[in-house]
Amino acid sequence: MIPEQALNAKRVHISACDRYESGHTDELTRRLVLDSGLADMVTPGMAVLVKPNLVGPYRPDRAATTHPLVLEGVLCVLRELGARVTVGESSMTKTRKALEVTGTREVALRYGAQVLDFDVSEYVEIQSGLSYVPRIPIAKAVIDADLVISVAKLKTHYANAFSGAVKNCFGVVPGRMKLQTHGLSRTKARFEQALVRIWQLTSPALSVIDGVIGMEGNGPTNGRPKHAGVLVAGRNAASVDMVAADLVGVPVADITYLTAAVRGGLAPRFEDLEVVGAPETVRFARPSYVMRRMDAVIESYTPWIYEKLLKPRVLIGESCRSCGVCVEACPEGALRSRQDMAPVLDDAACITCLCCQEACPSDAISARNRLGDRRFVRGGPR
Repeated sequence: MIPEQALNAKRVHISACDRYESGHTDELTRRLVLDSGLADMVTPGMAVLVKPNLVGPYRPDRAATTHPLVLEGVLCVLRELGARVTVGESSMTKTRKALEVTGTREVALRYGAQVLDFDVSEYVEIQSGLSYVPRIPIAKAVIDADLVISVAKLKTHYANAFSGAVKNCFGVVPGRMKLQTHGLSRTKARFEQALVRIWQLTSPALSVIDGVIGMEGNGPTNGRPKHAGVLVAGRNAASVDMVAADLVGVPVADITYLTAAVRGGLAPRFEDLEVVGAPETVRFARPSYVMRRMDAVIESYTPWIYEKLLKPRVLIGESCRSCGVCVEACPEGALRSRQDMAPVLDDAACITCLCCQEACPSDAISARNRLGDRRFVRGGPR
């Protein structure tokens, strides 16, 4: 469960950071986490699990993953405090390769941390309290840790509008079990309830967002790098997300898992937050498809109307390389491979979780409103 001090934490710290540079980015991150109270949370010998955002095997300059210099700043403080540190992750695809390509393994080992691929490590199934996902598998290292720190990446998100510290917690669910969560949830509202529950079970005591260069547009993997020049940290992951989203022009009201967290008493209201530091704001381009709030309500309460009129159509474009990654990522088996051709989609089986879009390495997958609403074509709102 989320610690009481994190539930009530209204203070979010922001630090300007204009570039990735050794001795600069890591030092600013170090100061930020100390200002956020990390030294008061950690005692010598404490087992600390650090969870970066490594959505896939992408180099840091793609801006899809936590930059190793930001991770280094956190690890530096933990080493000074005498913690026993594990850096762990389960990526959307190819976690082992992601740990290497992103530079995460190298920096973690340099600071004496254990590196754990959650896809092949032990996990524990925990009662969720949700009827449609009654048990949620969580990496055992997360449950066993005395303290968890989320070190996320600032990104817009194709399915959830925004990706930050709360969404980062989804990576504690090992491997394809994440897809099972999507499949069992079926609707956006239910998946986001499960996401908030996973955040509760993960219980990060400190959340950091790397926003030096974030991702705008069709994140979390196929957007464009965008300079935001910020690092954000605080004790409540939802509060940190609200501040970070506001900094890049994403309305908090459009991020329904955050509004659900506030309604559930898991985070303060955005207007009640105390922000320390005031860097300039920058507007990020929105994804080319974002489910409207009313569509999500209709999906939950009158699904037949949603299916007939509002369910987005998933499209596979000419940049498809027939690699089959999207087929593997689909929790419902709605995509079927064809040799040297784009996969075939079974529209009736598709639950529009858009895991295929997130996994696609060539930005070949998009979504369009079934009624042809021009606001939902590729390239963003018209």
